[in-house]
Amino acid sequence: MKSLESIFQAAKGDLAQYMSTQLKYNASQSNWPSSAIEGVNVNFDGSSMSLGISDEAYDDVMTYEYGTEVVRPTSVLRRTSNMSYDFEKYFVERIDSRLRR
Repeated sequence: MKSLESIFQAAKGDLAQYMSTQLKYNASQSNWPSSAIEGVNVNFDGSSMSLGISDEAYDDVMTYEYGTEVVRPTSVLRRTSNMSYDFEKYFVERIDSRLRR
């Protein structure tokens, strides 16, 4: 039988992947350029999650997130971070699924 700790760790990894997918989807729906969409993700290092932005995509991400004189801001990062209820629900579902196995 797997330990509860390993189940939680695996569920956290699943959650990071899910959050990355949602982040990329939201960016796509906000018409971010593909370089910015592919340059963002949520990382899980075994103890914490963090937003990852590649060096190559950083300028595009900041431009589309916060806007410029010619580009309207779309706040994808902030909007996605406000989806905590959905992320909590997904996390609990992943734990439940792993416990049932």
